[in-house]
Amino acid sequence: MRLREFTNADEQLGLLRRIIDSTWTAIADEAAEQKKQRELERIEASKKPRTTRTRTASSPRRAPPANLVDYGFLVRCDGCCYLAR
Repeated sequence: MRLREFTNADEQLGLLRRIIDSTWTAIADEAAEQKKQRELERIEASKKPRTTRTRTASSPRRAPPANLVDYGFLVRCDGCCYLAR
């Protein structure tokens, strides 16, 4: 159907208004559906168990040369490392 088939301007505007309204309604419905789908995917993703990384055994720390410890240049900190004074 062509717009020119209507004789007066009011009928042409009414038809155009209907076309635009139905187009916007269809787009809004599609956007709402996509939003709903994204929300469901987000919920499903949050329900999946998360993987945990396994801890590997750390290599033993080498002790600093004995002469630095003996002369008081290094101090043992919490049993894990040596700190300079």
